[in-house]
Amino acid sequence: MSLKSRFIRTFVNLPLPVRNEVSVVIDGQPISWNVLKIEVESNTKTGDEGLKILDKLGFLQKDEK
Repeated sequence: MSLKSRFIRTFVNLPLPVRNEVSVVIDGQPISWNVLKIEVESNTKTGDEGLKILDKLGFLQKDEK
């Protein structure tokens, strides 16, 4: 499963208030879950970097077996 689909699975399970909280900091800029979702869906460099950071931190849902 791709990082993008793992992110979406994680995102949809977040409580709505949490989606406004900071998920990652990229180049000194805090990025909320909502903003990161837009970046990921738009296939931007920021989105790709955010996915890598969240994966490294273990925040993305793993594949179900």
